[in-house]
Amino acid sequence: MGTEAATINSVRGAEVDSQIRNNRRLIIDDNEWAGILFDRVKESVPPEIHEMSLAGVNERLRCYEYEVGHRFAPHSDGFLSAVKLNEAVIPTWSI
Repeated sequence: MGTEAATINSVRGAEVDSQIRNNRRLIIDDNEWAGILFDRVKESVPPEIHEMSLAGVNERLRCYEYEVGHRFAPHSDGFLSAVKLNEAVIPTWSI
């Protein structure tokens, strides 16, 4: 398990665009780990934001690697629709 060039999502799908970001990342999809993280932080975060209730931590955990000269230009995140939970997941934390 190691890092890879981080992609961006575009109308063409996921692609590497070093003009926007040139860092590396590791993506881990792990429901159990997300549940453990949620249990540790849920008492320290607001139970509601913008009329949306706290439901959990996105199970897609991302670890970013930045070295001197790496960057991620200003951007807006999309959202991940967690169909199995029938809710929208809006990732807002960087740990």
